[in-house]
Amino acid sequence: MRLADLTWLEAEKVLARDPIVVLPIGAGAKEHGPHLRLDNDLRLADYWAARLDRARGDRVLVAPTLGYHFYPAFAEYPGSTSLRLETARDLVVDIVRSLARHGARRFYALNTGVSTVRALEPARDVLEKEDGLVFRFTDVLALFEPIERKVAEQEGGTHADEIETSMMLVIAEDRVDRRRGPRR
Repeated sequence: MRLADLTWLEAEKVLARDPIVVLPIGAGAKEHGPHLRLDNDLRLADYWAARLDRARGDRVLVAPTLGYHFYPAFAEYPGSTSLRLETARDLVVDIVRSLARHGARRFYALNTGVSTVRALEPARDVLEKEDGLVFRFTDVLALFEPIERKVAEQEGGTHADEIETSMMLVIAEDRVDRRRGPRR
């Protein structure tokens, strides 16, 4: 289920059943090389959230995707946006607390970023210690590292590399400029 598709009366019933609330996080505007669009991570987060939504049914409630978070390494690129670490942390804490107030106790940030982990870790600590909530998140470096070790050929990968480009070719091929992409 998608939170945004519910009325507040429907959301009240769903949240009272203590679903796992998924909070997708993907930059809506962040540099991804000359061949991928600024919204690359947002599209990845939305794609994975939709797959999860279809697979898990009514046990999972997918919140709207957060398009702004902590991406300091990309601030020098025109169009890229980043929040301060404290703002990104507090944004997540406030969203989770807002939904927990109505019954949800388990949360998962479906995170597509690397630097975002620096804000998600302290958010987890606050939510678990102060509020007794369960909050977990995706660490994409840890998740993809074993795969990258086996298949990646491009040196200096992990951002706008052959693997991320390949994912986008599957998800939204029209968003990839093949003339400007990584070369082997």
